[in-house]
Amino acid sequence: MPFPNIPNPIPNPIPIPRPCEILNTCAMRNPFAGLDPRKMSSQDIYNKMEEHINHLVGDTANDLIGEEGRELLKIIEESKEILKQLSNPDEMIREWKKAILHEAEEAVIAYLEEETGAYEIENIYQLAPLLSLNLKNTTVNVDIRLYVSRPDKDTSSIRHAHLLDEISFAVLRASFNYDITQPYNLKPIEDTIRSVRFQVFEDSISERLTEEFEKQQQDLIIQLVPNYFFKYFEVFKRIQDATKVFDF
Repeated sequence: MPFPNIPNPIPNPIPIPRPCEILNTCAMRNPFAGLDPRKMSSQDIYNKMEEHINHLVGDTANDLIGEEGRELLKIIEESKEILKQLSNPDEMIREWKKAILHEAEEAVIAYLEEETGAYEIENIYQLAPLLSLNLKNTTVNVDIRLYVSRPDKDTSSIRHAHLLDEISFAVLRASFNYDITQPYNLKPIEDTIRSVRFQVFEDSISERLTEEFEKQQQDLIIQLVPNYFFKYFEVFKRIQDATKVFDF
């Protein structure tokens, strides 16, 4: 005797949207899907990374990345040419990671150099920004410094803190971490930046480091977060999702 057809008393559960459905990125191709970069040749890795970057550059509807993020992607796409000569897959992945972070650092430094120029005093001091980015899995570490440096030194190409320490009167330094998979929240980062004070190396500059001047420089750094960092973090997230390059 067949069992009666009893209606299911439990209603169908409400479908839970995938993260990519919320972000409208489900259609994005994942060139590394099902692949292990550690088992690929350097040429295969290069080709797959090129495919993904080109796709992101062409995604003009991506509001989360924004114009700043697309500009960064274009620079990263151009910089990848130096990797062609590498035949070791592990080395290529390490160098690719370094290139991505380096181009982001240089873009932010260039922006700060332009913005801080209005606060320099000729023959008294210049302002020299320095940025260090590191990304492991999904956590990005940001260390940003703004040096009040001697006016007679060329700081434009210096990218080491100890060298800038030697030729500077003071430094304003802010450091923070951010999980790029989490919703963007400016408040804790702003609180961190607001809490830092100039570290003075030479007392002769102290009278120049007024509260107003300090706040102006804090404001410049804070403006970077929504205008640059969050958009760069989104670029990092898309690259990490597709290539896992920051696992290495």
